[in-house]
Parts: sequence; structure tokens; C-alpha cells
Amino acid sequence: MQGAIGISVPIINASNDATVAVLSVFMAEMNFKENQLDYYLQKLKNNAQNIGNSIL
Repeated sequence: MQGAIGISVPIINASNDATVAVLSVFMAEMNFKENQLDYYLQKLKNNAQNIGNSIL
């Protein structure tokens, strides 16, 4: 039986004083490659910052 892998980062508002949400990606464990973790984290962080910058 295969499991799932989840990676999450916080979304922080434009004032940088509150976490307002979380951005996550989930995938089947069999599709996850450990050497791609930094890639997924960087994409999540960039997009979380873009979203957070639009939230007052």
C-alpha cells in the first residue's frame, strides 16, 4: 500500500505580521523523489510570498 507525501509552507500577509494560510502540495509517495524536495519548496515559497503580498 502506498502513502502520500505532503509539503507545506505558510502564507504570511503583506505586513509580515501574521500567517494567514498555508500553501501545500500532495502527491503519491511513489512519485516523490527526495532530490526534488528543494525544487518543490522553492516553488511553494515563491508562490506563497506572491499570494501573501496581495493580502493586507
